[in-house]
Amino acid sequence: ILSMNGAVLDLEEEDPSNDFNVFSFENSLQIESSQIVQNIRIYNILGEILLELNPARKHVELNTGQVRKGSVLIINAILEDGTRISKKTIHY
Repeated sequence: ILSMNGAVLDLEEEDPSNDFNVFSFENSLQIESSQIVQNIRIYNILGEILLELNPARKHVELNTGQVRKGSVLIINAILEDGTRISKKTIHY
């Protein structure tokens, strides 16, 4: 018998001080964070790294003109306090 005590598997509560948003536009991705973003890696659905940079800023705009429209992108970021964030988006 499988029993759960009100817990959800593999889901952490988000810290509201780590506000991190990704906006997808025609030829760019905009990232806005409440903390300085130390590292960003963008992968395609196959796990291939498309972009990697160390912006050391809270607001980052990335050129995605070379990325095929309709592609699923996975954005992994490391913030200044060491927090790791992962977001997914579809490139339009």
